[in-house]
Amino acid sequence: MVDVPVGAIDADNPNTPIEEAYQLFFPPVKMTTSGSEIKSTTPLTSMLWNEMKLNLDIDDNAMGSCADLKLAIQLQGITDNSIQELENDVANRNNVSVDQLYSDFIKEDDNEVKALTQKLMPVIKASYRESKMLRQQNPTAEEAYVSYIVRSDEDTNDEQNDQWYKVQVTKSGSKVERRTFDVTSELVDPQLIEHVVTYTAENSDLSYTREYSLRRETEGNQESIENLPFKCSIKQTIEETHKLYANSWLYYVVTNQSATKQESEMDVCLNYDVGGDDYEQTVEVMAVDNSQNQGTVIIGHRFHYDQYKANAAWVDVDPTLNNVNGNLLESFVHIDPDFRENEGYGSLFWVRSKAEFSSNESSQVITIKYSDDVWFKETDYDDGSTVYECSESEFGEWNVCGYQRAFANKYKVLNDDRLPVLKALATYSQ
Repeated sequence: MVDVPVGAIDADNPNTPIEEAYQLFFPPVKMTTSGSEIKSTTPLTSMLWNEMKLNLDIDDNAMGSCADLKLAIQLQGITDNSIQELENDVANRNNVSVDQLYSDFIKEDDNEVKALTQKLMPVIKASYRESKMLRQQNPTAEEAYVSYIVRSDEDTNDEQNDQWYKVQVTKSGSKVERRTFDVTSELVDPQLIEHVVTYTAENSDLSYTREYSLRRETEGNQESIENLPFKCSIKQTIEETHKLYANSWLYYVVTNQSATKQESEMDVCLNYDVGGDDYEQTVEVMAVDNSQNQGTVIIGHRFHYDQYKANAAWVDVDPTLNNVNGNLLESFVHIDPDFRENEGYGSLFWVRSKAEFSSNESSQVITIKYSDDVWFKETDYDDGSTVYECSESEFGEWNVCGYQRAFANKYKVLNDDRLPVLKALATYSQ
């Protein structure tokens, strides 16, 4: 992080000292004698870091053992992959290459990147100024910052990318509060579109997250944002990991999602529970097997329930977990993690997935089957290409079918966020 103070000299305008302080962020890299890995600090690296802060889950707990350290080393690979995805995303949205994100555009006389960074400077300065104010308003918070994220093409309906999301984050103990505003290219007239308050808790068996969301549905809506109502929803997530054998793990996740209620204030939303009319529950069971005779295989099962069929014992549990007896393994040990199983366990419908990896990691195959006996297969190659296939039954013919809803990240049990973590768990079990 580089603090640029008032009075500093800008290489672009040496005769005009800096009149407003701001910060630039740069990625740490290993130094080499050739200097080949030296990266420049620019507004583009700062925009990249702003997105990293919002996407990476930073664990503040100290390492407690060599095992913790080993797992952390495996997770570094996940972080590297996340950064690469963010680099590509930021570069694509700004119509530059990843190398240009870190280039010395002044020395290289790159007018394209120079013009882009000049456009970004008001955002960098606003982020610094507003983060400083937010920290002053929340002196006891562990974290308090403001980031500006450029809106994607999907959000702007293919219009010119000159509008931003302003994201305001504060973290205090087990509470994280995030507000997202829609702002114009002049960074004025912020309109709140989402307010999320998250609480977390842990005990010896379980980890628990309770998320309150107050959101305006802006997608596909032509009305001005200030005229759109807020809708309140609550989501609870309970997770538990069990090591069965030397190379085998089970991972349980129960998610309860309330129906939406129209409200105008977060204080009202915070008084609601999930239980009641029209809530949904999903139970997920994932099995990680890293035995030497078959390589790494990861299985994922997801069962969908309504309020009439849900396991009520895991709805609206004590947010502190102080009075929670038992664990998920005891409640769902009857669920067979074998991919070949077709039992629904009383659910409305289910989906099962199996991820297999080639011995040299050159390809990854995810097979998906639904309770209505429709099958999908996604094969990802290390050159970045992907093949999507479909079949009407287990024994039907596989045909290239193009991208389907089943392949979307939000619908996959073994999605792009979860699968790297499970792969790291498999590596850790070796």
